[in-house]
Amino acid sequence: MSLPFQRPISTAPRLTLAEAVERTRWPRNRATVKLEMHRAELLRLRQEGMSVGALMGGLRELGVEIGHETLRLWLRRELGGKPTKRRKRVATAVVNQSALNENAGAMPGGETKHSIPPA
Repeated sequence: MSLPFQRPISTAPRLTLAEAVERTRWPRNRATVKLEMHRAELLRLRQEGMSVGALMGGLRELGVEIGHETLRLWLRRELGGKPTKRRKRVATAVVNQSALNENAGAMPGGETKHSIPPA
């Protein structure tokens, strides 16, 4: 017999802290939240070779506005692609004509035509 102020014991499993935080946290990128409901179809179409521009056009028809670069980066991240490696430009040597004229008489070893080597 239970008293009126007592609740029946619930048998539902309790949430862990990580699950509770996941349910309440803000999305990482608000621009890509709209993509989650179309996630499986977007990934399938991209793997079949559809371009990012075509996918963006289809999303626009459904009322989802997202930038080209945002969609491209989201697809790459979701498909497990590695970011492209950035390469530094190769520096080109700038020739200073005045320095060339001053060292025109220089010989290997730092000597000039007019200097006498040390003894």
